Amino acid sequence: MRDRVVGWHTGLRARGTLSLFAFEFFVVVLGVLAAQAVQSWVQDREQRLHAEAEQARLEQGFIQSRQSAQVWRAALPCLRDRVREVMRIAGSGALLDNAQSRRPKLVQSTYPGVSPETSRLIEQRIGPQQTGILLATQARFDTVKLAADEIRVEWEMFRLLDPDFGQTGSADRAAVRASGAAILNSLRTIEVVLDAIEDQARLTDVRPNIPFDRQVGLMPVRNCDEIWAQGAAYRTIEPGEPSPY
Repeated sequence: MRDRVVGWHTGLRARGTLSLFAFEFFVVVLGVLAAQAVQSWVQDREQRLHAEAEQARLEQGFIQSRQSAQVWRAALPCLRDRVREVMRIAGSGALLDNAQSRRPKLVQSTYPGVSPETSRLIEQRIGPQQTGILLATQARFDTVKLAADEIRVEWEMFRLLDPDFGQTGSADRAAVRASGAAILNSLRTIEVVLDAIEDQARLTDVRPNIPFDRQVGLMPVRNCDEIWAQGAAYRTIEPGEPSPY
């Protein structure tokens, strides 16, 4: 209405202002879209790098879990034989010496975990089967950890037959035999889990890609005597010894 009143020259100025507004609006919208595109690219890149790092962490955990499985597998028959020996002694009425009642140190079984969102990102990278294997191993080693914790608790009951801790009675012997049965059950649980891990390992392409760490790496025992002499169900790598992994 004002353009019609004030004349044609004012209309030209209005049209110039409108063109300038349109240009500036276009520039602002283009800048916003560009900023959003850059932000989206940065977020996608961060998610990709995070997924790559978490995948590498899971795969390394999988490799270490197989190493721990070899350590456990070498020690299982020795631990089982010692528990059965203790149970027979408990049933015979004899006593244990301190060496027989002492529990050896067990390997600590740990495995990295990831969030559901991260697992979906990893699945997009390597597929559902490979991701499922890595995450299933996490759940299995949680089972190993619980079984090992139960072994640690129940093994302490063997001290009831150690004369260094006082007189023993029939109730003590019954308790020792019950604890022995619980330990044997936990050892069997660990054995089943180790079999499942090895079965899954045949379906994955994950292989060791870093040098064996001689500072933290544990080795399977070569015989049962090593366990009772060293007080541990594993051994450390010796200088110059090649890694079996």
